[in-house]
Amino acid sequence: MSDFQQKVSDYVKSNSLNYNRNLTEDEIAKITVSFLETSGDYDEGLIDAHIESIKLKWADEERIQGGDNLKNWRSLRRASVITGCTVMDVRDLKIIEKSKESFDFILDILENTENVTFSFLNSRQKKKLVETMYPQEVTEGTFLIREGDTDNKVYIVEKGKFHVIIKDKIMKVVQKGEFFGEIALLHNLSRTADVIAMEDSKIWVIDQKAYTTIRQSDRTKFKNIVLKGLKKCKFFKDFQYEELKAISKVLDFRYCIVGTVHPVQEDEIFIFTRNGKIKFEDGNIKEIKKSEYVTATFECLSIIEGARVKKRQPRKKDFHIPLCMKKLKN
Repeated sequence: MSDFQQKVSDYVKSNSLNYNRNLTEDEIAKITVSFLETSGDYDEGLIDAHIESIKLKWADEERIQGGDNLKNWRSLRRASVITGCTVMDVRDLKIIEKSKESFDFILDILENTENVTFSFLNSRQKKKLVETMYPQEVTEGTFLIREGDTDNKVYIVEKGKFHVIIKDKIMKVVQKGEFFGEIALLHNLSRTADVIAMEDSKIWVIDQKAYTTIRQSDRTKFKNIVLKGLKKCKFFKDFQYEELKAISKVLDFRYCIVGTVHPVQEDEIFIFTRNGKIKFEDGNIKEIKKSEYVTATFECLSIIEGARVKKRQPRKKDFHIPLCMKKLKN
């Protein structure tokens, strides 16, 4: 094993330890090899995103098998879902005034990182998120995070330096232009490390409620896009408008990372809510547009958003919206 490969492998191991991923040695080896096949640079942010991507891929493979593995799939899919957080009206989010210099500094970080946390947001949403972030001064020697804490904020460093410590060992040094805490924000996990300020520092705080609200702010638009797609879909040609509308209200929208494979089973279609590019199992590449649908498994060649829909949803002879929605949820 080369020094570079060993370095990547060691980081994957530390990532597994820090975030309680419980990766086996075989899984660590597979992730390391697949990362080296796609990148020649050592970038911890890229490795983090790659690990998330592989975990989602494995989750979907578990899903295909069904049965007892379905529980595992649901558990693993939490990597792309925020749970236990109340969503507000985006118009009610408090806007925090900040200088243009600070605004541009934060936005540049969000726009240029490949971290999965922010790759799900479009440029407009990132700007809105920056508007809601608030500053915090941290004096040297202060523990900003303690192992076991249950807060779920993300911190971006504008000035200063922090050490991430696990069992008295420095695992990472975080400095200006870097951020930490995103795993707790996404997964509602307890903190797995101590974080201490090594000098007087200034950070910007991302609140989970603001992040979730902004991320979910496009759901109404997504529902309308899906509704448009359902109206054009041959599998739903005999459905009434109100029936299609009810179906669109109970869908689980997915944010699909580049490189992940998304199985589409025989009784499903996948409707896209964002333009992008995909590749089918036979190697064919397709430019897709929002409201289009596919009936076959595909790999993401760009960030994709959309929803899986059963080809034939349960119907009742005497249709009633609330009853239909209840039926669909079950």
